[in-house]
Amino acid sequence: MYSVNNNNGVYIVPLVDNFTHGAADAIANGGVAINASVNSSRSGEWPLQTDMRAFISLDQISKNLDFLKFLLTDLGQLKWEQMGFTGLDAWGLYTSWAKLGVNMSYLLPDADSDGIWDGDDLCPETDLGLSVNMQGCAENQLDNDNDGFTNDLDDCDDVAGTSIYGSVGCPDGDGDGWQDSDDSHPNDNSEWNDTDMDGFGDNSDDCITEFGNSTQDLLGCIDSDGDGWSDSGDDFPEDTLEWKDSDADGYGDNADAFPFEVTQWMDTDGDGFGDNNTGLEGDDCVNVSGSSNMDGLFGCIDSDGDGWADSIDDLPSNPEQYRDADGDGVGDSAVSGYYDLCIDTSADEVAMVDSNGCGPSQRDVDYDSFNDDIDQCPNTPLLQSTMVNTTLYLDDDNTVLNPFVGCAPSEIDADGDLVTSDLDWDDNNPYQWADTDGDGYGDNSDEQGGDDCPTQKGTSIYDQVGCFDLDGDGWSFDHDFNDGDATQWNDTDGDGFGDNWDDPDWNESRIYGEFVVGATQPDRCPNEYSAFLYSDTQGCLSGLEVVEEEEQKSSEDSKEDDSNFVLILGIAGVGIVLILFGAIAVLIRKKPKLNAKSDKAVHPALEPVGEEEVDPESVESAENVMKQVESEKVIEHVSSWEELPEGEWMPNDENGVNWYQDKDGRYWYSTDDGFRVWND
Repeated sequence: MYSVNNNNGVYIVPLVDNFTHGAADAIANGGVAINASVNSSRSGEWPLQTDMRAFISLDQISKNLDFLKFLLTDLGQLKWEQMGFTGLDAWGLYTSWAKLGVNMSYLLPDADSDGIWDGDDLCPETDLGLSVNMQGCAENQLDNDNDGFTNDLDDCDDVAGTSIYGSVGCPDGDGDGWQDSDDSHPNDNSEWNDTDMDGFGDNSDDCITEFGNSTQDLLGCIDSDGDGWSDSGDDFPEDTLEWKDSDADGYGDNADAFPFEVTQWMDTDGDGFGDNNTGLEGDDCVNVSGSSNMDGLFGCIDSDGDGWADSIDDLPSNPEQYRDADGDGVGDSAVSGYYDLCIDTSADEVAMVDSNGCGPSQRDVDYDSFNDDIDQCPNTPLLQSTMVNTTLYLDDDNTVLNPFVGCAPSEIDADGDLVTSDLDWDDNNPYQWADTDGDGYGDNSDEQGGDDCPTQKGTSIYDQVGCFDLDGDGWSFDHDFNDGDATQWNDTDGDGFGDNWDDPDWNESRIYGEFVVGATQPDRCPNEYSAFLYSDTQGCLSGLEVVEEEEQKSSEDSKEDDSNFVLILGIAGVGIVLILFGAIAVLIRKKPKLNAKSDKAVHPALEPVGEEEVDPESVESAENVMKQVESEKVIEHVSSWEELPEGEWMPNDENGVNWYQDKDGRYWYSTDDGFRVWND
């Protein structure tokens, strides 16, 4: 029978299993579908497809117990199998017997013979003889805490751990192999035991069996003063502030300012030099911090850091120098940069030294052979140094210093007109500095001696200066009524006859003109215009009344005068030519001296009416010209270089004397009073 519900107390006992017959199998084997009923099953037409179960009421079990047991025996199972049913497996028999109250566990398979049948055995290969738990596992097959150590080895089965020394498989926080409970230093993987219990592990403890607290030289040894240094390594075992005396001077290194120098131990000013003056580099300035270390003076102020104390440093602000014998501010030591080339500068020049420490009397900046104390131009350009003025004094007693000694022409402005001598046409005249036309008269016509015709080379000197004067009488072409006659220049009445006369008897009666030897056709009536021939009236409106004898004499005199006049004209012509040649030669080389203009009118036409005097300056000028023409004296001395004849300069000699050679081959040399010709 088959019961779906056994709530009524029906007890189901499986008897056999049927795993071989089913509709699909039957049809597959050529069978046909049949009515699935109990009767068909009884007749064999339809095999049952479920376990055969015995349904027995609980109160009937005891009565049918033996029958039921028989059905579960090997014989009972055989009967069922002979009827086409499959017998129960071991587990089915075991459970069926158990329901009948019989323990038939021996029926179950147990490959490892540990008493736990294979179906329940979680460890089917347990070694023979080992005790197992309900799952069939021995201690060597279990790892309760999953730490990799089986329970038979794990000293802490239920707590995971990695310890391997002392106890296995127990917690080991620092991973040193020792379980934390046995580790003296559970957080230090280098230590695990502390024999003397002083807190220092045996691996690092220098005194393993001796409790100690030293930490510096040794670990874990006795430290009486608690300074960290073991008594055996502490030079001061009773002093908590000291433990080492490196130089063995009795002062601990902590207090010793010089722990490695036995002669020093204190440095009051903290400058690195010990207070013991008798010791090594003893401080000479104990209470003042300093860095000096030269010349046996240590520890004193050294402002420039050169090693020399300020008290013995002549130049305390110059780190390159310390000695300045002459006190000029420039150091004496020959080092890179500036140093004193003149270490014995006199006291009166100390304030005037240059960067090389040399005073004016010790230096010659421009190399012109004159030291700066006398050189009036100490900065002369090098290329002009051989052209400087070499005259030291202007007087024979050598008391008046030449204001231009050592000066090149480009540095001299003798007349103060702001034009230097090399450019100044006349450096002795502050009002003239150029002569454009080269006629010997300066271009500045507004000043005395100025050229009234600066672009026109001329020789006039009276009415105008430096203008054309063809006859050389000193009167310009523009104002000379006859610039072809040197004896006449003015014609007051305009009749063509000059105002000048050559007859001394006229001197008292003349108002116009002046007495000139050989004057051409003197106008007997200079203020009366005459259109008559000169031979008839001599410039007057009427002729002279004379007797025949006088006329004859006059005729003879006239012939003689005409003859004399021709002679005079010849002499004058030659003189004028000589003067012109001389003037040209002089103008080529030397500058003219200033020609002063007279404040007094010299031209007759400009003289005030009634004035009878002849201009003395005109006479003097004429006489000077004649003297110059007649003079044959050879000049061998001039007072200045401007007066030298045409030539060229030569190199100075070893004594600084200037030399000059003129066009005639003569040699001139400089002296205190100018230049002289050398006569050997």
